[in-house]
Amino acid sequence: MPIKKNEIKVLRALCKNARRTLEDIGNETGLTGPGVGKIIDRLENSGVITNYIALPALEKIGFKIVSIFLFRWDHSKGNLGELDEFLRKTKGIIFAAPVEGSRFTHIVVSAHPGFTELEDFLKDFRTRYDGAIRDDSLLLMSPERAARNLNFEVF
Repeated sequence: MPIKKNEIKVLRALCKNARRTLEDIGNETGLTGPGVGKIIDRLENSGVITNYIALPALEKIGFKIVSIFLFRWDHSKGNLGELDEFLRKTKGIIFAAPVEGSRFTHIVVSAHPGFTELEDFLKDFRTRYDGAIRDDSLLLMSPERAARNLNFEVF
């Protein structure tokens, strides 16, 4: 479904703050409040908008480290279904997905209260999937320095 110009305007406004009133979004986009409501309904019903979520300030709820763990998965040594289940059930996993275009096949982004908890997570992960993880790389960042107001001018 090609997305229309007014739908893009509304989607951008929702990405900035989904709790705004329809009238507020209308003022920003040059549309009426009821018109914004109809566009939102259309975007939800068509599957363009799949969910509304809160984005917490991780550092304010006790997380001091965000890790980006990249690895290459050996399909002959590990079950991807089991990996997916583990990632879904493990606390602290923010995002996980297969990737393409590099030597890595997967990315896992996770949040941890400190280095001890990060080390425990990595040890458990690597032990559980010993042999299936052929290569890995770890990047760390502070959640306090993460970008807050992202620019959604990509669409």
